[in-house]
Amino acid sequence: LGPEKNIEAHEDLEELSTYYRIVEKYFQTLNGTSLASAKAAYMASVIRFYYPDFWPQTIRGLMVHSADWLPELIDQFDIDLRKKQI
Repeated sequence: LGPEKNIEAHEDLEELSTYYRIVEKYFQTLNGTSLASAKAAYMASVIRFYYPDFWPQTIRGLMVHSADWLPELIDQFDIDLRKKQI
């Protein structure tokens, strides 16, 4: 992501979590890839719980192919959907 892109943080969309140094502060908010990684791991674990016989590749495929690209995300990363391969 280059400097020409201006991404504003949306505090309402951040999630509250505990801070690792409780003597400094008790809580912090998470967003971006930090939050997305945790959410993806949770999603995979829920799928695995309900479908314990699925291969990891199957779970990954379910997650990847169920994603929706919002117009804001497409604009943010300059994605050309005409080049998307199936």
